[in-house]
Amino acid sequence: MWRLRSREPLPPGQVSLYDGSQYLRTVDLSSFGKPIVTLGGEGADIELDHDDEPLPVMVARISVQTTNGKPQAIWEALDPTDSTINLERQNLHHGDKVPIIHQFRLEYSHYEVETTSFLEGEYINV
Repeated sequence: MWRLRSREPLPPGQVSLYDGSQYLRTVDLSSFGKPIVTLGGEGADIELDHDDEPLPVMVARISVQTTNGKPQAIWEALDPTDSTINLERQNLHHGDKVPIIHQFRLEYSHYEVETTSFLEGEYINV
């Protein structure tokens, strides 16, 4: 069971963007501070430059949902002619490589937040 977390920002992670095999840039998803990040042409959160033809504003999005009590990044490919139509949806896992549109693709990296206790045992006020 899952639900869209409309108020929670994306879990800590980043996407590295590629045009074919050429690396373009890496984007920190948590820097947007919102639950949905759009990818596409001019006006998208993450803009992709395409010289041959202008891209629609939104061709894909990354959102967050709760799965088993934990936030999970979700990838959705959208119909370029109608962004309300979802063509594909999948959970994003560390190392996933996902095609976006034309020759564009992304690689997802998830940051695991680890907490380590440096103090073990009992604290006694003396």
